[in-house]
Amino acid sequence: SEAIASRQDKKGGTNIEPYLGTIEDFYTKLTSFAGPVVSGCMNEEPDKRDLSKGIIYATCSGYSNQYAHLGETAPDNPSKAVNEYIIQADFDSVTRKWIGHGQNTNPMLSQNLISLFKSTAAGDSTDKIVFGMVNHSMKNEVEYFNNFLDTLHEYDPLGEKSRTVSEVMKEGILPVENFEMIDNKEMKPKLTPVVSMTQKVFSAYPHLVGDNLWFDGPNMEGQGYTLKISTLQGKIIKVLTTHALPVQYDVNALPAGVYQLIVRNEKAHVFVTRFIKQ
Repeated sequence: SEAIASRQDKKGGTNIEPYLGTIEDFYTKLTSFAGPVVSGCMNEEPDKRDLSKGIIYATCSGYSNQYAHLGETAPDNPSKAVNEYIIQADFDSVTRKWIGHGQNTNPMLSQNLISLFKSTAAGDSTDKIVFGMVNHSMKNEVEYFNNFLDTLHEYDPLGEKSRTVSEVMKEGILPVENFEMIDNKEMKPKLTPVVSMTQKVFSAYPHLVGDNLWFDGPNMEGQGYTLKISTLQGKIIKVLTTHALPVQYDVNALPAGVYQLIVRNEKAHVFVTRFIKQ
């Protein structure tokens, strides 16, 4: 079979482990004694075909879960432990969701991960994040696992902020970003870059003129406009008010990331869109 031939090629001969079946065979055997298993990592970063159909909540997409790196490959440890959103994509006729994790698997990784966790937990940001950590069920990782739990206990002694992967996916803690799958491997976010914003509301639309984000449209007698730029988690970056359009804002003042633009007049909600600052 293809699997046996591949193993022979990697081993350089016929002295290989016995073929035990597919990933679905493994999943069937696992759930026969463990019960339903819906979350986990199957090292599916390079190829989503490594996922069993039963795994709908995973942690190994291979992509960043941070807005400043939306659509990019996952950063190195330990920063990939920080999740600002959930990735959602359809694969093999199943809707899946992913968050990321940092590895807590050797002394250096463990020290760096705990340092990042402490700085994140002690920060004053109002944005919601989920911090993910993974260990393997190996004897030589027990020490690192216990060290992380001791640190976690300092900041969350009653476990009120701690969640399983499935609970994170179900409880609406983080926003969900929809991705589309490409060739079973790559994924890309379903977002409209700022350079191609052409949606129109009352003939008004945001667009780029040089490095300036413009909002133009009909000036309604006696009505002022408020333009609010915020992160998707709701952190206000800039509020502009005007009684006459057009209005402009230099996007170079923004750090790289994904933003929400909300335009209101005095009577009604006029326009909402999102844009990416590269």
